Order: sequence, then C-alpha cells, then structure tokens
Amino acid sequence: MVRRLRIVIIVLIALAAMMAVFEFTRPYRPDNIIDGHIDVFLARSPAHGRDAEDDYMPVYFEIPENAPITDFMVVSNERRNYIDDSMILVIPSLDLRLPIRGGTTKEELAIGPGLFEASGIPGQVGANVGIAGHRSRDQFYYLDRLKTGDQLYLEYDTNVYTYIFHELRIVEPSDWGVIARQGFDACTLVTCTPIGVANKRLVAIFALL
Repeated sequence: MVRRLRIVIIVLIALAAMMAVFEFTRPYRPDNIIDGHIDVFLARSPAHGRDAEDDYMPVYFEIPENAPITDFMVVSNERRNYIDDSMILVIPSLDLRLPIRGGTTKEELAIGPGLFEASGIPGQVGANVGIAGHRSRDQFYYLDRLKTGDQLYLEYDTNVYTYIFHELRIVEPSDWGVIARQGFDACTLVTCTPIGVANKRLVAIFALL
C-alpha cells in the first residue's frame, strides 16, 4: 500500500513538473484563460507578456536575388514609386487598420507592415498584393484567427478594394511562391510562426471580390 502511494505521488509530481515546463515555455496569449487570470492577479497589461512586441527579433523578409521563384508579374512603375503609408490595410474581424510601408527591411517592419518588392498593386489584373508584417500585437499577431467569411480592405488611390478570406498556409521561409500570382486577384499577408520561435511563415491569402 505504501509502495503504491509512493508511485502515485511520484507520478503526480512528474505530471506537475511537465505541466509547469509546458506552461513556462508555451507562447503567452492574453486570450488564454490561464494567462488571463495571471494578468489579473499580477495587475499586468496583456500587451506585456513574455512574447510582447519588444521581445521580437527583427525579421528580414525581402526576396533574395537567387530565390527560386516563378510566376511573378513584372514589377510596375507604380510599385517602384509607391509612397510609404499611401495604402491602408483594414481587417475588421481582427480590429486592424494599418498603413502599409513601401518595403520589408528591418527598419521598415519596425514601423509597420510593408509591401514586398515584387508585390502587385491593387487594381492590376491578376496581381497579388504581398504584405509582410511582424507577429506583434500591433501587426499580425492574431492572423491565425482568420476564418471563412472574413474580409480585408485595401484603401488605395481613392479606391477601396474588398477581399474575402481564402486560406491559411504554413510554409518554409524560402517559399516565395505564396506571394507570386495565385490565378486570381489576391492579397497575401505573411508573418512568422510559431509565436516565439518564428522558424516558419504563416500566410493568409485573400481573394478580390
């Protein structure tokens, strides 16, 4: 009887240790019940968890010259002459309204999401508007919550372009095909995943309505 009790205690301790390790290492999310209670107990703002914006390492998204990419449109003069923040990205379901920068360098992405250099421009037939952003609270943190029916709007050049959510993908950082032409007018958002690790890319593709 005593031996069985010891075994039970050892198993419970092992399980508690595993849970503690998991809880300590998993990404912080303010919508998680446990994290929510911890925030309340510590009087901590949800925006200052373990993986808050300041903890993110800058990620450089620009396409390398030797990248194995196909089916890109010729970069237009309109894209080359794009002015920072002249396009506004709106995703109502994620409560996002973000001006779009003209590039995806570390410096640009530190300010906000930006257009890939090979991105299309809204209004071009067959274009894929490719936008990169950090997985931070004020950019693409909740991109994985997108669902069927969610809409995205691009306000650009006095027009509003409406897109409908098409699919989510997780790809390798070297998979530049996701921002090439998709066979329809598209807008593609790219960020890092998993949160806190960032060795893959989370890709959200929208189709123009």
